[in-house]
Amino acid sequence: MPIYTPLMFFILSFTLIAGCGENNYIYFSGESTHWNAEFKLKQSQDSKHGTYFLYYKDKSKKQTNVVININNGETIKTIKEMKHSKIQIPINCSGCYTKSEKSAIDVVIKWNGKEETIQLESNN
Repeated sequence: MPIYTPLMFFILSFTLIAGCGENNYIYFSGESTHWNAEFKLKQSQDSKHGTYFLYYKDKSKKQTNVVININNGETIKTIKEMKHSKIQIPINCSGCYTKSEKSAIDVVIKWNGKEETIQLESNN
């Protein structure tokens, strides 16, 4: 019986440590007529790190003067000419407001004189 006690302690400790190290990602997604959007977010109590991915659906056309406005100006990205149909916007913030899984993210995209709004919802 004494041999099993240290073994059980080791197994329990390892299980707890492994459980604490899991990735706590939140995935958001949405689409409009011309765009698909995703956001992969990892956050703690006072920081967030993630990436927005925006995809233009018609890959054959070049897009110019693209302006992306996320959450009413929280993040703004301007691109003169898209070289690919995919845009990546990294987010890294410490000491900032964190996102709830239940809250939606509004993304407004303006390009070539057009405008569309995408509401990203959590997939979790």
